[in-house]
Amino acid sequence: MLIKKVLKSTITVADPKDILSPDRPQMCMKYLTAMYVGKNYASCHIISVDRILKHSWMQSNHQFDGSFNIDVQFEVSCIIYIQGEIIHDCEVLDIDAKNTTIAKSKYASIIVPSIEIKTDKTSFKYVFQKGIVPIIVQEVKYRPNDTAVTVLGRACIPALFPNFVFKFDPPSTRDSPVLNHNLEYILSQISEEEKNVGKTESSRNFEKFFYKFQKETLFSDKNKGFSLKSIHNFDELEKKGGYICITDELPSSLTSGQFYYASRYDGPCLTMPFGNIKALIAYKYYVDLINLSGLSRSFPTKESFQSRSDLWSVYKMLKIAPSSQSSDAAAE
Repeated sequence: MLIKKVLKSTITVADPKDILSPDRPQMCMKYLTAMYVGKNYASCHIISVDRILKHSWMQSNHQFDGSFNIDVQFEVSCIIYIQGEIIHDCEVLDIDAKNTTIAKSKYASIIVPSIEIKTDKTSFKYVFQKGIVPIIVQEVKYRPNDTAVTVLGRACIPALFPNFVFKFDPPSTRDSPVLNHNLEYILSQISEEEKNVGKTESSRNFEKFFYKFQKETLFSDKNKGFSLKSIHNFDELEKKGGYICITDELPSSLTSGQFYYASRYDGPCLTMPFGNIKALIAYKYYVDLINLSGLSRSFPTKESFQSRSDLWSVYKMLKIAPSSQSSDAAAE
């Protein structure tokens, strides 16, 4: 995803014209652009240097070569990838003897290991064909000064995603300040993304590709559905303890129900602090929004949308199988 980020660096200036330049910010911009644009730095891939926020006085670097150092704080537009994000229009370059796929996108070099899909009756290997494909991010590495991000990915393939049930106990203490700060940050990012999603024709076209078919939960009482905003302030629920079921369906907004509460549940579950569950739900929704806005940027017009009918058939495969099958998978 494309974000703004504030970074710091030190510039070494040796050219007398630059040392005596009356426009110090512009001179710093020139050096920073040459040093970082199109490269990885500070766990991101820098697209552009947008503005100089602060810079120090020139200081001799004591190398006896007449050069000077300047400390600079600056804002950049950059790419970062998060787990679950879809990179669109990846070009398959090579497939080796072990079916490992090598691909590239505008900002990333991508490796997709061989995938074996197993069902009750058979198993088969998923093999890419050379061409343009979407790939889902699994792991990311930003090697300093490399011209591309290294990504370990997986293919957009059909998969069964069971419901997940988490148990939480009444808290002995409140959530840590660090956890609350992280959750507030995710919520603020969600608010920014929601301003863009749904406003364009392409956004509305793409929404159907992220809606899951599954609607039922593992709980018998389906009326206790909550939204991300409501549970963020649901202190009474936190005091009681209980179980939260997170379904793999995309809510239409922060105010729609995407998870469910039960006071008792006899099936398998994972124990987790209540604050962690809230952060997990927020992060899941945030990734869905990132993918939706990314599609809108990649295919902004009706014509560009219609030209990739082969790609949309792949995205439809991301949707979950009918709920009866998913419930069976969850029960296993």
